[in-house]
Amino acid sequence: MTAPLPHPALGEYSTESRPTVAFVDLVALADNFKCLDDLIGTGREVLAVVKAEAYGHGAPEAAAAFVGAGARWLAVATVEEGEALIGGSAPGLLDEVRVLVMSGALPQLASRIASGGFEAVVWDMAQAEALAAAATSAGRLARVHVKIDSGMHRLGIPPGEAPDFFRRLGDMAGVEATGLMSHLAQADEEGGGEPTREQFAIVRALMSELEADGLLPPTIHTANSAGGISYPDAPGTLVRCGIALYGCPPQGEGGAPLR
Repeated sequence: MTAPLPHPALGEYSTESRPTVAFVDLVALADNFKCLDDLIGTGREVLAVVKAEAYGHGAPEAAAAFVGAGARWLAVATVEEGEALIGGSAPGLLDEVRVLVMSGALPQLASRIASGGFEAVVWDMAQAEALAAAATSAGRLARVHVKIDSGMHRLGIPPGEAPDFFRRLGDMAGVEATGLMSHLAQADEEGGGEPTREQFAIVRALMSELEADGLLPPTIHTANSAGGISYPDAPGTLVRCGIALYGCPPQGEGGAPLR
């Protein structure tokens, strides 16, 4: 007795040498975006992370699904991923979408970041200066997001150095500081509530200082999927949703109706 095909489309492909086949449901991805957009509430947007080939699901296709569901922000890890995303997407699809390169604006990649029109993460002045020079040479304005280390102790500048960093960016031609970001260390871990809220307190204190000095950028993001869902009070205007978009809810959030 022959087992029924698991998906109608399977009949279109030969499985003689590759008997294992994965089908990506783009409708499910779009539904997940809408679900997360509802869960994080008003006042914050979902930034759809499509790094690592959209976690193996196909970056151009997944990006199209998220943009079709309402995404106005996408994020990749590297410049190469950003270039592949733009090159592989339908013409015009990303015209109104902002694409953030999260791995840091290495000086040797500044010209590619500027020419690609990507927004870039910076945490040292050498990155910013290289971007400013490349953007000016290309006749562009490079948007940058300053990353602070609020407690993950991996990348970013100390919060105390951020005000001066923003002042120096403000004096540079070719760059515009449009974002402030950080990364949560334990938002998805059991017992991570206290350290996560300590990170939030650090970010809020810095936001208040920057605002008082007229330096606060319009875009703030600290929360990943777990931070956005589990902490409705997470500071920021964006929530960087990654693995949850592909159907894997954060620990303790198994009730989220993701597919």
